[in-house]
Amino acid sequence: MEIYLEITETTQCAVWEQTQGFSSPSTRFQGYINLLALSAFVPWLQEAWEVQPNANTNFNQLIWEIVNGTVITIEDKRLVLIPTSTIDTPEIRVPQEWVDISSWIGDYYLGVQVNIEQAVIKIWGYTSHLQVKQQGNYNSGDRTYSLDAQFLNRDISLLWITHQLCPTSVTKSVVDSLPDLPLAQVDDLLQTLGNPNLAFPRRAVPFSSWAALLENEAWIQRLCQLRLGLADQ
Repeated sequence: MEIYLEITETTQCAVWEQTQGFSSPSTRFQGYINLLALSAFVPWLQEAWEVQPNANTNFNQLIWEIVNGTVITIEDKRLVLIPTSTIDTPEIRVPQEWVDISSWIGDYYLGVQVNIEQAVIKIWGYTSHLQVKQQGNYNSGDRTYSLDAQFLNRDISLLWITHQLCPTSVTKSVVDSLPDLPLAQVDDLLQTLGNPNLAFPRRAVPFSSWAALLENEAWIQRLCQLRLGLADQ
């Protein structure tokens, strides 16, 4: 079944305050809906599945400046929440970074609808990395993989049951390796993509270069510092 989680006005206000530091209104809103989803979903996981999920807060809050999605680790499985504020959910659209960067790949991707007006978050379906690669459509314009809602499993409880009964089941596909970036190229990329006036840095350079940059967490941090005007810290 789909999961409906309420978000209180207090939580909305607190999350909005926590997302003031982003470089633009669009990235702030991206951070806002991701943090709302995370704030609601983690307590539900702890109660419903009796697990202690690990949400790498520092990593997640960094990447919301540049890409949509939130990663949560439970035991050896990675769940990636893909939130949207749109009312209709005919498909899940997973940014390419979560699918084609080996260190980012999730075992499962969860579609999350954040309805701010009704103060409700709906976890409406999930799919595996293997299924996204095999059945998803790649969209070069916005660098996402889309998978029609009919192919997603709507019963979220089955995800954990499947993991418990079949812990070795294959959830991931093999992805291509990324190039090693010379430090001079890294510096050039950081200077170009770190400009906060560049609205869509993830689409400004070839994906192979962008993805290779994001495989290094220190470079991600440097990129976001530049975009946030924190380069000297």
